[in-house]
Amino acid sequence: MIGRMTDATDAPGAPAPLATQPLVAALVDDAGLFPPTALAMDDAVARHRADLVAAHPVHTGRFLCPGSRLDELRQALREGETVDVGVILDQPLASLPGLATSLVGDPRLQLGAVELRLPLDQPLDEAMGAVVTSASALPDAVSTYVEIPLAQADDGETRAALTAVHEAGLGAKVRCGGGTPDLFPSIDQLADFLGAAAELGARFKCTAGLHHALRYTDEQTGFEHHGVVNILVALLRAQAGADSAQVAEALGSTDADALAAEALAASEDAQRRVRAGLVAYGSCSTGAPVEDLAALGLTSPVEVLELRDPTQQVDQQQ
Repeated sequence: MIGRMTDATDAPGAPAPLATQPLVAALVDDAGLFPPTALAMDDAVARHRADLVAAHPVHTGRFLCPGSRLDELRQALREGETVDVGVILDQPLASLPGLATSLVGDPRLQLGAVELRLPLDQPLDEAMGAVVTSASALPDAVSTYVEIPLAQADDGETRAALTAVHEAGLGAKVRCGGGTPDLFPSIDQLADFLGAAAELGARFKCTAGLHHALRYTDEQTGFEHHGVVNILVALLRAQAGADSAQVAEALGSTDADALAAEALAASEDAQRRVRAGLVAYGSCSTGAPVEDLAALGLTSPVEVLELRDPTQQVDQQQ
């Protein structure tokens, strides 16, 4: 596990190992605070606590929290409890140094990563300069992921931003969906991004829209959602030198048996290379990824507590 919430009142225990492929180990960050699940803070922390007891290896153990809600998170923790937190910066970029200082001084919140957006209201070199300056306030052990444009990007904009982020020594973040159709990148856009990431050896995270392992159409919205296993197999192909058409074919496939077979046939080294690229993705559900990946034979099932607000149906901004 990347991180654990610990409680001074919890009894120690060692869960039985599960047969999880390296391709999907420590893959899912807990984004329960974000739509469509959008749990209340107390419920989100309770679910995260239960997931840590289950200790499924697909989960990273990291709890994603908006920077503006960190005080609320502190109040939800039990006495003596700590949490591995990934901060989604929803405040001005200039606020990051102060936020970092407050977190470094708080032993309850173990900062593992910060995710922020690349400012799009200024030239790329100026925007990256502002990002690098702010991120320099973070401890060396904290990873920074910079969200770059994808679905709504102009020609060449995504590759240029990815290159700049990678050359700055930072990770990228790409949005794979949202509350409106224009937030979903096309298959070709995502294939081009994965090809560029493979070429550069760039690290990245995904967010929004990845509700299931395989590509599917949401019955209520009609939106076509990308699947995380589609992305993993597409990146396997890209890193092996496949052309963009072959990468796109993996992204568009709904053949569960074929995708699972290709993933399982990949060598351990190849699987680990993929995960050196796609570090993790945030999921508002922590149960659905385990269920889907287990159904494909990529991991073993385990009971995971699920709390869902049925009035929330589609992703919003995360």
